[in-house]
Amino acid sequence: MGRRRYEFVSPAVTIRRADPPDADCIYQVMRQSRRDAFSGLLPQTALDWGAEVPHAFREFVRDTVAHEESAMWVAVGDGTVVGVAELDWQEGATADFVEECAAELRSIHVRPPRRSEGIGSRLLDEALGALPSDVTGLSLCVLAENERARAFYERRGFERTGNSSELERPPRRTLEKLSPRSSITDRPERGAR
Repeated sequence: MGRRRYEFVSPAVTIRRADPPDADCIYQVMRQSRRDAFSGLLPQTALDWGAEVPHAFREFVRDTVAHEESAMWVAVGDGTVVGVAELDWQEGATADFVEECAAELRSIHVRPPRRSEGIGSRLLDEALGALPSDVTGLSLCVLAENERARAFYERRGFERTGNSSELERPPRRTLEKLSPRSSITDRPERGAR
């Protein structure tokens, strides 16, 4: 897979590691993105994140960015966070569907008005490029009904590798496991930084 060009991304968009002070902006990006992406797929109660940023969310961001086996990246444009990616490779902290020596891509969120600009792709490339060399695989889950997310990952070299589980709370929804078609250790994004 060759290096991608992001012709639609403003040169003013930069990708960097998240910092604890980014928590409020990350929360708002995730809130907007979840509401847009999951509308009609999940009940409204699951999408109703309040406008106020909970203290626990700020702690979550602080802990994630401080841990050496997890990370968040943010896309910053026009002075604010417009996208976020979360990745974890802590032994015992990843979901059950993640193999040994693999990482879990927990989420990529982009503010809805900024979608289709290549921001999500850049976040994914940055996350892959920053994985330590001993992490040899990557897995993620998407809702089976979330065609937009599946298509995004499939265009970037992922394929369905099975149903991983069902959401535990009602309504039951099937989660599909996706993994890269080729080894992540062979991807040009690895070691490019």
